Amino acid sequence: MKKRFISAMLFGALVLAAGTSVTSCSDYDDEIQNLQTQIDQITSSNPVTADDIKAAVDAAKGDLQKQLDELEQQLAGSGDDSGLAAKVQELERKIAELDGIKNRLDELELAEKEYAETGSLAAYQAKEGLNAFINEKITDALDGNGGAIAAYIEEAVKTGALIDLNRLNAELAAIVGPAGSLTLLQADFEKYITGNGDEALLKRVSGLESYAAYIEKFIENGNGQYETFADVLDQIEETRTLAASLFVPGGEAYNAVQAIVAGEIGAVDSRIKTIESDIEKLGIDVEAIKGMIQSIVYVPAYADGKVQFTTLYAEPASGSDWDLISSSQEVEVKFRISPASAVQNFVKNYEVEIQSLEVESRADEPLAVKEGSVVVADADLGIVAMKLSADNLTGNRAACLHVTGKRQEGASDFVSDVTSDYFDVVAVEKYMKNVKYETAETERELVYNAGEGEEHASLDFLAGGHYELYVSDSKTGTFGWEKASDELGIDMDLFHLTFKVSGDINYFSLDAAAGVLKVANVGQTSSVNKSVTMGYEIAVDNASGSPYSGTYDDKVTIVRRVGAANIGNFDFEWNNVGGFENSYALSADEMDAVYNAAGLTKEEFNRLAHNASVFDFADGDAYFAFVGGADNDLKLIVKQGTNGGKAVARIKVTETLSITIEAVANVAYPEVDKLAKKAEMWDGDVVYLPVAVDAAQASQVNIGFDDITRIFSNYSDVEAAVVAKAGGTIEFKPEVGEMRGNKYIVDVNDYLGSGENLAEKLKMDVVVKFGDDHVVETIPVVFKFIDDINLSGTWAVPVAGEIVIEDRYQSASLTSGTTGGEKWAFSWTDYRGSEMWPAIDKNAFGSSLAGRDALHLYGLDVEMVPVGENAGKFIVDQNAGTIKLTDDQASLESVAGDITVQVKVTATSIWGTVPNNVVTLNVRVKQWAD
Repeated sequence: MKKRFISAMLFGALVLAAGTSVTSCSDYDDEIQNLQTQIDQITSSNPVTADDIKAAVDAAKGDLQKQLDELEQQLAGSGDDSGLAAKVQELERKIAELDGIKNRLDELELAEKEYAETGSLAAYQAKEGLNAFINEKITDALDGNGGAIAAYIEEAVKTGALIDLNRLNAELAAIVGPAGSLTLLQADFEKYITGNGDEALLKRVSGLESYAAYIEKFIENGNGQYETFADVLDQIEETRTLAASLFVPGGEAYNAVQAIVAGEIGAVDSRIKTIESDIEKLGIDVEAIKGMIQSIVYVPAYADGKVQFTTLYAEPASGSDWDLISSSQEVEVKFRISPASAVQNFVKNYEVEIQSLEVESRADEPLAVKEGSVVVADADLGIVAMKLSADNLTGNRAACLHVTGKRQEGASDFVSDVTSDYFDVVAVEKYMKNVKYETAETERELVYNAGEGEEHASLDFLAGGHYELYVSDSKTGTFGWEKASDELGIDMDLFHLTFKVSGDINYFSLDAAAGVLKVANVGQTSSVNKSVTMGYEIAVDNASGSPYSGTYDDKVTIVRRVGAANIGNFDFEWNNVGGFENSYALSADEMDAVYNAAGLTKEEFNRLAHNASVFDFADGDAYFAFVGGADNDLKLIVKQGTNGGKAVARIKVTETLSITIEAVANVAYPEVDKLAKKAEMWDGDVVYLPVAVDAAQASQVNIGFDDITRIFSNYSDVEAAVVAKAGGTIEFKPEVGEMRGNKYIVDVNDYLGSGENLAEKLKMDVVVKFGDDHVVETIPVVFKFIDDINLSGTWAVPVAGEIVIEDRYQSASLTSGTTGGEKWAFSWTDYRGSEMWPAIDKNAFGSSLAGRDALHLYGLDVEMVPVGENAGKFIVDQNAGTIKLTDDQASLESVAGDITVQVKVTATSIWGTVPNNVVTLNVRVKQWAD
């Protein structure tokens, strides 16, 4: 109980975090969803941690600070606005209180850390912020059990923080107004306050907070006796902290201090009586405080939060002027009162009025609360409802509920004056072409001899249904069906529904107003197989095009059933093997139940026609069928690869008699062994990937397994049980590469030039499944190459000087050369040490390979690209690794000077980045003149 309550306490903290930002209605849905995610995470943890609470505090501070910044900007631009300034000061105070709560939790974490390191409880007593929440009688009773004391202090401090957050939330509701859609979350918190046991303490705390709020209102209104008031507020704060200290962990620790806690609760009650006495001496009515409203929040009926008044028009029977059906004058609205206890005598104690402003207008007030319409809708949740009436409402208005306390004779001069958050009130026009009544009744059979109250004795087409209007926002707009209701501002009293039937009407009895259809003459066999079509007619006041009519799908038929048989539940094992029938033949006893339901002997039953007109076997994942042979023996079949379910068969015994039999097929998945890793092939989740060249003079590099299944020691046995016997699957699902039967292949040519790093994607999931939904196991496999295998090989970069071309018609090598008497050359060898580029080791690779062919076998490449302003004057032969001037450039009779260019040489690998993979060469063609 204790831990469950603490989790619930965080609701208040989270409502504070979300409820303090002012935002448009359209933003609320995402905020509510995010908030609910936080709540789900925190309330599922057990117990709540200090970090959970601090996260809520940080969120609340962020929202409050944003609101404060906006208010300060408004204040700076508004000149002297004492009301706005007071609001700014109040928000600053609340942020400071949140800082205090967080500091207290930081102290708690430091003390917990010190206790964990030293085993000393001294840190808890030394922290000023923690001391107030430590009850010495409880710690004395737990003497010698340091862990229990530490747990008690942690729980008491966290509880105190949560109580403070809940109090701040209630106070902030009057400052910035929480989002109405969040109010039910706060109601969940308050349900705990009204409980017994530990929660009864919170009920006391809630009462103390009401006293404090009431006295602070007195001070704000300028009443005297400030010192006396302050003294009472100090007593309230001390008592509230004492109550918080009495929340102790469950189990043995609680048993040790149970009597002490009971005594301390008595001390709390005594303190509260003293406080109440002191408050009464100040001339304040304690009973009035208990009914005092701290906040009012609008509770929207729909997700968009709007109150809608609708003017409805109907398409005329003739002419162009649409008929005015109604202009709604009243809509019910609901508000949540905090604390919930204040609703008990709400109507007696409070006056209510609606205040609204038209957007960008100061028009006269068209909205009002209908006299006598205020009621308590839900006392537990603190919900009150009332009718909102409109007079000549046009456009959109922002409205709020203003509540003031009625002055009672002999009561305090101070009365509540509270305003709810604002909500949108909109006036809309709807144009209607048609109306229908959607019924909730789905049955279409009546049993001819069913007595009153028995199943299928009657069908109710009215209950649970609703009207839908075929409407648009304009006469020429797009029309569509919309559900109609009073909440949308449509007066449903103008719609008059009458049900009707067509067909064999003499055999049926219809209450046209109530929509109840019955058999006219119960027990009369001539009624069997008679049917009618059920329909409706809707008359709409003031609509010249009414009445509107329609019918429901499927006829209602009178049937005769003298019996039914539920054969029972049957267990099957899931199977998806082609050609296998997963079936069970009903036993002799089970067939006897079928005979008895039909009122026939076995011989009479077997004389029924052996065909589909008599035996109607409903199709499904489980279904009935004939066993075979001359008799009508039945079997239950589960379709391949399905999870079974209910099988139904209707058997026509005579022209006027049919029975229904049912059975349930329960399907369980087979129990199979898990795949076992072959120990010598695995290193955790890692399996080393084989690499080989295809011959002494390689023309292909092979990467993969000829039989990947061999990484499991029991694969054959598991495959037999999963695939061959049950029809399941074992899937090898590589991230790169492909499966060809049991062979796993990585073809480097598929990825050449892709820019991917295949080394990071050499992964596979091995999935054992039954059907699409039931996964037996998923085994991750990570492939790596052994250290001796580096498929990027060894790339050697030369220190090359300038490459000089003496003859403008000649080409020069970019892969090797001599500069200043020093030879230089690129070199790229494979993992075996064999030369791949620029020369190819003919002993290691096929004689047909040339250029970059050997590189491509491994997924490697070299690209040489001229760069700079003269790049377009040169041509590079990538395979030959040479450079020369273009023909157009070389054909010039003279040039003004040497032509230079830089060539960027880039080595790439699909196995990752090649070290020093970019080299720049300088090339110069000497000046010429013919």
